[in-house]
Amino acid sequence: MMRLMCLAALFVVNVLLAVTSSAALANITRNGWYNCSISTFELKPPSEDYNATANSLFKEEKKRVSRVFTQCAVFDMPFCHNDTSCTPAPGKTMPLFVKVIPASVEGSKKALIMLEGGPAVSSVTLEPLMNKLHRELSGEFHIFTVDHRGTGRSGLLDCPAAQALSFGSCYSNDIALQEVPNCLRDIHHQFGTNAAAAYSVTNAAKDLAVLIETELADYDVYLYGFSYGTMLLERVMHFSPPQVKGYILDSIVADHREPQGTGNNHVFSNWDDDIKDVSQHFLDLCQKDTAVCGKLLGENATATLFNLYDTLDSNASACSTIFYDTLEIKPSIILRVFFFKLLRDLDRRKFIPTFATRLQRCNAQDKAVITAILTKNDPANHRMALDSNIIRDTIVFAELWQVPTPSMEDIMQQYLASPMAKSDPDDVGRYCLFTGSNSSACE
Repeated sequence: MMRLMCLAALFVVNVLLAVTSSAALANITRNGWYNCSISTFELKPPSEDYNATANSLFKEEKKRVSRVFTQCAVFDMPFCHNDTSCTPAPGKTMPLFVKVIPASVEGSKKALIMLEGGPAVSSVTLEPLMNKLHRELSGEFHIFTVDHRGTGRSGLLDCPAAQALSFGSCYSNDIALQEVPNCLRDIHHQFGTNAAAAYSVTNAAKDLAVLIETELADYDVYLYGFSYGTMLLERVMHFSPPQVKGYILDSIVADHREPQGTGNNHVFSNWDDDIKDVSQHFLDLCQKDTAVCGKLLGENATATLFNLYDTLDSNASACSTIFYDTLEIKPSIILRVFFFKLLRDLDRRKFIPTFATRLQRCNAQDKAVITAILTKNDPANHRMALDSNIIRDTIVFAELWQVPTPSMEDIMQQYLASPMAKSDPDDVGRYCLFTGSNSSACE
């Protein structure tokens, strides 16, 4: 284990930042602009059993999207920007993929750059929104999306020799704990000890600052960040590109950190504490809806869910066999994640009380429906092939994780204290391997 720790320590990200008043401009080359499709992947119908009317609307939408004028380019950014804790790799550059719907108003010098979250997620998920915003802003803005370095078309960080991110591996393109050591060896072989610092938040922020100060030097630029994208946007603020006239933060991840133990920092290691507050608020609202949700889950919806978990876990329900025999997992573990996935979806969260009610009642029809839903194998999402969970772990464990790390038991305790949850206790093991930490939780 210690040998793996030493190997992984080579991959640790140094996050002590040298912040300058502005981003140092670099001589960057551009490959583009080329006409390209707004949609990276083929648009799929909403479901297999949609009706003729829905089919007609879908075909019309597909035609409309195909007519959207879009352009793409790749910029060669420095592998390591100046004033970052990263040693430049001789001859290496970092591709930065950019997509734009140009303004339809002639002569417009307004640009909106959208930044996706994760960290790990490519800009593909923003393609429908960039089209919508272009229309909502009456074509007055050039609408840009950018693949964060290490994701998508911006030099996707992968360990191809170890195959840890292949869809046929243990956890599909998520990295299983046992896959981490070989994946890190693979990356070390590709980049030496330089990889982690090159993929830091600061280098990604400098990509944006350089793009703005060169390609958009005479534009009024607005940055729109989502989730982790807000942290990236906040890091750009340190460099103060004069072209940036406004920042829009949606679902904020703070770049500022209070000293350990003195503030309520947003870190991924306490994610389930945050989910607990949100899910309990949802259930509180649910119980007030006496006509539907409250009628199904009662006067204390949170207690109803916890009681349901206890009943299923103790094998006291006819539905317990669905989990123990078919899924081979403890009911309360999978249901917390399942309900959280529903909660995150504006259109699907309404199914939480009805699904819970079916679990409580558990007649023959309920069992059939529950089994069908929980065992359904969704086809692999093509966009996930452009995400890099190595980037996620690199950034999260460097800048968005509690130090010293909580133990697996601490993470599990948070998980079980919340009616809905998402954390993976294996994240602690990944943290230890990525950082080489000597914390007691890593022993």
